[in-house]
Order: sequence, then structure tokens, then C-alpha cells
Amino acid sequence: MDDGVVTDVPSPKGGDEVSGSIRISVVTMAGNQVLALDAEPHWTVSDLELRTPELSSMTTQRRYVFDGSVLEGATTLQAAGVTDGCHIQLVLVAPSLVATCSEDRSAKLWDANSGGCLRTLTGHRDTVCSVALSADSAQVLTASWDRTAKVWDTQSGQCLHTLEGHTDRLTSASFAPDGGRILTASEDRAAGLWDAQSGKHLHMLKPQGIYLCIALFSPDSQHVLTASRDPFARLWDADSGRCVRMFEGHTLAVHTAAFSADGAQVLTVSMDRTAKLFDALSGECLCTLEGHTGPVTHAAISPDAMLLLTAAADRCARLWDFGGTCLRSIEGLGDRILSVAFSPDGSHVLTALGDSTARLWCTDSGEFVRWFGGHRESMLSAAFSSDGARVVTASMDRTARLFDAASGDCLCVFRGHARPVMGATFSPSSVVQLRAPGAGPVGKA
Repeated sequence: MDDGVVTDVPSPKGGDEVSGSIRISVVTMAGNQVLALDAEPHWTVSDLELRTPELSSMTTQRRYVFDGSVLEGATTLQAAGVTDGCHIQLVLVAPSLVATCSEDRSAKLWDANSGGCLRTLTGHRDTVCSVALSADSAQVLTASWDRTAKVWDTQSGQCLHTLEGHTDRLTSASFAPDGGRILTASEDRAAGLWDAQSGKHLHMLKPQGIYLCIALFSPDSQHVLTASRDPFARLWDADSGRCVRMFEGHTLAVHTAAFSADGAQVLTVSMDRTAKLFDALSGECLCTLEGHTGPVTHAAISPDAMLLLTAAADRCARLWDFGGTCLRSIEGLGDRILSVAFSPDGSHVLTALGDSTARLWCTDSGEFVRWFGGHRESMLSAAFSSDGARVVTASMDRTARLFDAASGDCLCVFRGHARPVMGATFSPSSVVQLRAPGAGPVGKA
């Protein structure tokens, strides 16, 4: 079902005892009515679903929420405090998925709980280097060295769109946070913008530079940030495709860049061994981070916008405050750093290393917490689940692995790719809350 639904439950006001039926309507997110029926105040959620095939036939797991609490068990509508003019919210619980991509020209979807392979997506003619899931996990986006990106239906595995227009290998593809656009990056030194629903090409962003290192959406989906192996990062308007700002000050090529969670700041890192924090609106350099002894290759900003994270070819990661003071140095990594990430709550840092391990570090102390191992060859990426409870890794050994973040235990190994696994990612969230515009507050009126 493409459209979320909200159960709108008006019930009589008055005393504790309620007699007679109440009218329940189910509407889509667009406000269109799906069904209407007379319900009894003593009905539970099970009673409601038994009497409405439109709800019971849905394949997606569901939860019904009223006034911040999940309605479950023997709780009746009346006992839950549902009164006239209130709404029960239908929460769709999407399956927890892991997506992987490989040099074997395929991507795979896995059940993150059982480890079983749900779907193999084939159709690319070269290495699939990037994979992403839409916010509702309904679609999969892949980027390939065959110069195309593809959009797939998660349930059927059918290819919905092939995005063509680049003249060299793609390096990444991503959905906009609002789901309206797709962004591709290519070795042809251009970033492409596409309509996510139709697959129509919208703009080709062409920054100067010898190689497009990164292209990413701003958190509000209105801008695109690029870095392209020259001393600048650039901000583009996603609607017009125009470059609206340049972030200047580095003396050598910018390797990558990152937005803060609110989009207010931009962090850049450079081959000149420094990182710089910019005001995204004005382009003003707020501070320069100095201390690495090698080219700085990775950057991240904590979810609460309190810490900056950099990693460099000197095999060291550093945590900084927003004034440019180095707070902690994570050293002794022993091998090159391939990726870095903050946990969703900002309490830990995850590093993927060339020695086939990923390691977890405490942001408060900078101390090593635990490692995630078992791969037989170099690890290429490591990522947290949206709740921070699990970690998924991808490796040259043709497997991906799922770990418990708290214990470090390996929960399952995803086997099935015939060549190295280039990347692995979780579905963005297992819970998607949907309700109709203008339906009023969820809970008591």
C-alpha cells in the first residue's frame, strides 16, 4: 500500500459506561476515505481488524497508537480514553532490511533478523558500487560502474527506472531526505539530479575539478553539496541546478564534506592536512582544524552538532569542538581508515579499517570500546542501524556481517555475493508513522 492510513475515531463524551456504536472512518494521507464502519466502544484492536479486511489484509506489520501509547492486548477503545474527536494513529512497521552491493554486478536485500536473502537485484552490467533504501524502504537505489543508476521495487525486485546520462562510472547515488529527488555522482566530474517518482533527469551539476569526490543532499533536500578535488566545496540549489555558494580557504584539494544535522554548518577536509567549518548560509569560515600530519580524508558532524570528527592518512581520528579545539585523538589504529561515523545518539564513533576490523570508540573519553571482526579480508565500510543497536560491515571477502553494537557479537553473516561486497546499509527506520494532513492531533483533542 503506497498510502498510510489513520483511523479517525470519534466516540461519545460522557460517563464511564458507553452504549451504542461509534463511527470509525479510515482515511489516506491525502484525506481520501478508505472505509467507514460502526464500531463498539468495547472493541479491541483485534476486533477492529477482524471486522475490516482492508486493514487485516495489509502485509506490513501495524501498530495503533493513541495519546502516545500503543493499543494492544485486551485494551478497549473506551478503556484507552478515546473520546469524541480523537484519532488513533496507524503506525506501519517496515521490515528491518540490510542492502548490499557487490563487484558481482548485483545488489541483495536481506532480512536483518534472520539473515535470509530476500531478493537479488540484477541488471547492471558492471560493479554495483553504491546501494541505498528509500525512507519508507519501498524502493532500492543502486549506482554502478556501467554509468547508470537504477531504482527498484523492494517487494517485487522489479527495476522501475534506469537513470542514464552520465558518461563515466558512477560512484554513488542517494535519495533526498524528503524522497522527491535522486542524486548521482560520477567520475565524469558531474552530479545528476533526477525526479525520484518518474526517473526524469532534472539537472547536471558540473563543478570544476579533476574528480568528483562527493555529492550529498542537505538535510532539508533543498541543496546539494559537492567536493571535486580542487580547493573548494560548492553548494547548489536543487531546484535550479545553480551553484549558489563556494566554500573557500583550503590550499589543496578538498577530499570530502559533510552537513550538520540542521544544515546550518558545512565541514570540509582537505589534502592540505586541515579541516574547515563553514556557515552554510553565508559561506564564512568559522574555524580551521589543524593537527593532522597527513591528508585529511573523512569528516562527520555529531547528530547533536556538538562535535566534529575527522580522520586522516596519518591513521588517526580526532574529535573537535565547534571552536576548532581538538578534544580527543583516537590513535593506534594500525591501518588506514576507510570510513568513520557517529552513532545515532553521538555517544560513540565507528571506524572501518583496512585490517579487516571495525572499531567502536567512546566520544567522551576517546577510549576504545570494542571491535567487530571475523572478516578474512579488508573491510570496505561499516554503518550503524538507525537505532544504533546494530552494526553492519562490508568486506573484500565477499560477505557482509551483522553485529550487536553493545556486545560486539556477530549476529549473522550475509553470504551469497560472488565478488567483494562494496557496501552495506540498513533500511533507514523500522517504523514509519503516517497520518492524514489536517486530521487533528494524535491523541486527545
